[in-house]
Amino acid sequence: MFRGGKVSWVNPGLLHITLRFLGETSADGLLKLQGWESAVQSLPGIAAQIGPLGAFPNLKNPRVLFLQVTPPDPFLALFQCLERWLAGHGIPPEPRPYHPHLTISRVRRGPAPPPDLLPAFDPLAARFSSVGLYESLLSPSGSTHLPLATASFR
Repeated sequence: MFRGGKVSWVNPGLLHITLRFLGETSADGLLKLQGWESAVQSLPGIAAQIGPLGAFPNLKNPRVLFLQVTPPDPFLALFQCLERWLAGHGIPPEPRPYHPHLTISRVRRGPAPPPDLLPAFDPLAARFSSVGLYESLLSPSGSTHLPLATASFR
């Protein structure tokens, strides 16, 4: 049994694949986002596999556990499409490379679980037909995500 750091599992109802984190956004910043849906509505839906397990920075010292998304190319194309639209509306580009994944837990304090105690996940087939804009609301009991807008793929 692992008696190390505090592992915080994501509530299954909050699982999502982040395309772009915008951070603290002012009312003026939200106005700049109006019409973002047009950037993605012409794109096709995405078929992907969710899993196997991955970790940041790595599986030997996991601080974030995630399920890999393969193939990543459709998500990378979607990310780049959104980045172009955001740049055209005055929102600076994301400085880090995009790595599509589904976060399932975080190690909050103390040592991370050793790799042999990490759960095994068989890949699952998934189909994505829309993308949403969400506001994250943080509280001591965890975060919730408030949907602001959704766009369906063609």
